[in-house]
Amino acid sequence: MLTKDTAVDSGVERDFAEQLNARADILCYIKLPKWFLVPTPLGNYNPDWTIVQGVVDEPQLYLVAETKGSTRQQDLRETEQLKIIFGRAHFKAIEVPYLVTDTADDIPGELVAESVSTDRSRQPAAGRLPVE
Repeated sequence: MLTKDTAVDSGVERDFAEQLNARADILCYIKLPKWFLVPTPLGNYNPDWTIVQGVVDEPQLYLVAETKGSTRQQDLRETEQLKIIFGRAHFKAIEVPYLVTDTADDIPGELVAESVSTDRSRQPAAGRLPVE
């Protein structure tokens, strides 16, 4: 639940958290602390969120999300693009879905029923980064 004490780094993150609060399929979410780091060749990467999606007493999906003001690759700095690529590879290797988004609407409800190891190739809108 978003509270006045929830630490967010931007208006985009606050809006995202408010959108998560409004979704019945989101059981909980955590703004990842600064010490949660994924090592990359460019230095450490700190994703924004971990999300638990599902229905109580039914299968749940654990998801890591990175919020950006834009999800169009050409709008991101090169280092941001590369850290996202490395982050995506890291979470794929440990079979955790990873999403780059600017809205909680990008978290598809159908992921709840799918196994993490199944193919989730979902066509994003043109220029948007897909759920991996």
